[in-house]
Amino acid sequence: MANISVQNLTTSILSTEVGSLLPGETKSVPMGPLQAYRAADSLKAMQDAGKIQVTVTEESSKLDAMELGPTVVSQIDVTIPTAAVLTLNATPVQIVPAPGAGFCVIFEGAVLSMKYNSIAYNGVAAGEDLVFSYTNGAGVKVALVESTGFVDQTTNQMRYARPYGALITTDSSMIPTAGAALMLSNLSGEWATGNSDLKVRCFFRIVPATLG
Repeated sequence: MANISVQNLTTSILSTEVGSLLPGETKSVPMGPLQAYRAADSLKAMQDAGKIQVTVTEESSKLDAMELGPTVVSQIDVTIPTAAVLTLNATPVQIVPAPGAGFCVIFEGAVLSMKYNSIAYNGVAAGEDLVFSYTNGAGVKVALVESTGFVDQTTNQMRYARPYGALITTDSSMIPTAGAALMLSNLSGEWATGNSDLKVRCFFRIVPATLG
């Protein structure tokens, strides 16, 4: 569980995240970690304007790593419409929102599903693969999915993306980017045509950037 705490610094406000707040009032609402970070993200504009102060605290961050266990793995479903699929190189799509300062998203795998509509994606060149990465398409990469034989097919397709570490036999470590969202992009170009939505189910953990 997590708590989102909102302190009103100016006049009375009303938000869908915490309800109404009088000037100087602070309200704390318990919710799941992902929901808390999403709520904080939706309140960012008011915080940037100096109207409120938002704080997210996550109970699991206080636990020893041995106590966390597998139940901390979360999942999120994202549907990427055709128009966005065709511009994934120029405009990566957010899969997991940024967790906030002091925390990292750890990619644990993802299922990608394409329910074929009527036009296969074409113009799929070598290297134009789907990649999960932090921040944007140029961020630290955590997984890659070969596009040839996947999005260019005229039948329903599914792929499971494993973390990079599962494919490496020498050094299986990677450096997570603290406070960064997890994005999906096209590694090196755009596909020409196609009209099938891409559905992504991503499995992840939110962990402290520093243990101690």
